Amino acid sequence: MQSRKPPRKDAVLDFRMTFPVSVARRRRWAWGALVIVILSIGASEFYLRHLGLGRPALIMPDPAAGYILKPDQDLHRFGNETRINSYGMRSDPVPAIKQANVFRILIVGDSFAYGSTQLDQSQIFAELLHHELPRILHRPVEVFNASAGGWAISNELGYVRSRGVFNADLVLLALNNGDPTQPFNEYSQVGLPSVDNHPDFALQELWERYLKGRIFPGRAQPVNTDTAASDAANATQNLSYLDQFLAVTIAGGSRMAVAYIPLPTHTDPATGLIAWCAANHVPLIDLASAAKQWASIPDIFIVGGGHYNAKGNRLIADELEKDWPVVMPSPQASANESSK
Repeated sequence: MQSRKPPRKDAVLDFRMTFPVSVARRRRWAWGALVIVILSIGASEFYLRHLGLGRPALIMPDPAAGYILKPDQDLHRFGNETRINSYGMRSDPVPAIKQANVFRILIVGDSFAYGSTQLDQSQIFAELLHHELPRILHRPVEVFNASAGGWAISNELGYVRSRGVFNADLVLLALNNGDPTQPFNEYSQVGLPSVDNHPDFALQELWERYLKGRIFPGRAQPVNTDTAASDAANATQNLSYLDQFLAVTIAGGSRMAVAYIPLPTHTDPATGLIAWCAANHVPLIDLASAAKQWASIPDIFIVGGGHYNAKGNRLIADELEKDWPVVMPSPQASANESSK
């Protein structure tokens, strides 16, 4: 029987020397990769927080309005500033005492008036009016912007009914094409970052708010096949809410006006709103004709569409300022109207 030759001593030495080295090298690579991943996540979190992610504007439940912007927020996101005062308005603080020579305007609206955090405070049409109307009215002007994304007329009514009109000379209700048929929006339905549900990390907000829905689209919601009937019922109910809104405004010693600001793709006449304003002698600035012309102007919406960007807000402010005599007629015109 042939005996097996023993392994060469140098081969055993080579195996014992090289195997431990390869394991150690793999461990170093693994630790190195882990460190790189951790550093990358940390750097990404730091950069995204620098952009403002991880600290969105928050809403909170409100028994009258459904929800409001959480008071006393001062945010910087995407290079834009958002300041929320103690009343949940995207505005400067409301002075405790209104000066006698100041003309005060309270704008009440939804996301069209709020503008989103993708717009700087100085770019929303409420602030443009704040800084430019003094030149038109030849007196100091204060503009306060009580608005929140998703508010319906009934939400807006709840806000002024519970808080009053802040001694405003004019309450301007800013409506868009969806408002005449929109029902009350509940806090639980709105889907905005809230005091009860907000991201702890910037990367978390990036994923949940901006990436997840695009990568994994949710299941389509069932289509309401009876929208005409529900819209008609909501429209009738909202006209009643407008009656109540007007009553609250008058009780607060103010005047009411309506600014109708539709999207360029939805410029059909708001016949119910037009008729209501005429019947109740409420001034209406109807931007439907102007919005139809804006359809040919490029780049007037924020990313994703559906809301006007800084350029679009500039167009809105220009039209409101041009049509301001509709809201505030000259003293002579007012005297002629009163004498009829």
